[in-house]
Amino acid sequence: MNKTKMKEIAEFSTRISAEAWVGPLKEQGIPVLIQGSDCGGVIPELGMISGIKILISEEDIARVREIYPETV
Repeated sequence: MNKTKMKEIAEFSTRISAEAWVGPLKEQGIPVLIQGSDCGGVIPELGMISGIKILISEEDIARVREIYPETV
């Protein structure tokens, strides 16, 4: 089994903001994991409390920096 190390690169208070932010990453073929306890957007208030986290593989950090130089 391939164990890829993931790194948190951003955090948002809403899933909508998180989805908008990862759009350019997905367009470039960068796999992204959006992690949050907002029940998939059904209960957005939970995301505002605990945050919606964006995780990527450590192998993709350089590619993310090309799109969002202020992160990572």
